[in-house]
Amino acid sequence: MPADETPPVPRPSRWSPRLPPGRSRVAWIGGGVALLLALLGITAAVAGPEGRAGGHPPASGGAAAPDAGSASPSASPSASASTSDSASASGGSAAGPGVRGSGVRGSGGAAEAPGSAAAPSPAPLVHPSLRLAPARARADAAAVLEADDSHYRQELTTGERLLGTTGFAAWSARTLADTTDRADTARAAAEFTASDQPPALIPWRADNGEGVAAVQRFARDAAGGSSIAVRTDADNALTALADADQLAQQVRAGD
Repeated sequence: MPADETPPVPRPSRWSPRLPPGRSRVAWIGGGVALLLALLGITAAVAGPEGRAGGHPPASGGAAAPDAGSASPSASPSASASTSDSASASGGSAAGPGVRGSGVRGSGGAAEAPGSAAAPSPAPLVHPSLRLAPARARADAAAVLEADDSHYRQELTTGERLLGTTGFAAWSARTLADTTDRADTARAAAEFTASDQPPALIPWRADNGEGVAAVQRFARDAAGGSSIAVRTDADNALTALADADQLAQQVRAGD
């Protein structure tokens, strides 16, 4: 090609980008670079701490929260105790694998200590400060008490036999005036001292007194003939005197 000829300007193809001439072209390129950087910044912001594998968003105070599986070295002892209590309440064991606890779980779910002491035996009837009365004194007193119970049972039997007859009024008068129980109680108590009197003597007085009172109610109620009240009086008398007999046996044993 001759030196004085101007080289031909290639014609742009249909697919070539059309660039503005001069400074407009430079400004256009700069704008494209700025747009690219802006897109990269948005992408980096979106793929921040939330997008990294295994990461957690920072806490509200700015510090990242620890993973759930890691234990904080500054955890307080009370927190550890709470975790242990929760494990026990849910039926789990705080011991490691292969370790069995020594406690025995009761019906209510609470762990019972091994080798727990048995329930204490009931206290004896005799007060520790009391001494046992001599066997002869106990036997004599029990005989008096049993004879008294038998006396009032026989008196009730006589009244039931005379019920509805002319002899019932005389029997009723004698029964209402009978004070044999008082004399017999005094005789039995005289066999003992304050330090060896069997405790069963006191409830015997109560049961025997209830039996005597029921016999006397029978004597009053039966004046008008047999009735449900009369039968009830007789049953109550026999029940109370039977209980008194059991207590007389305890007096014989010194209980």
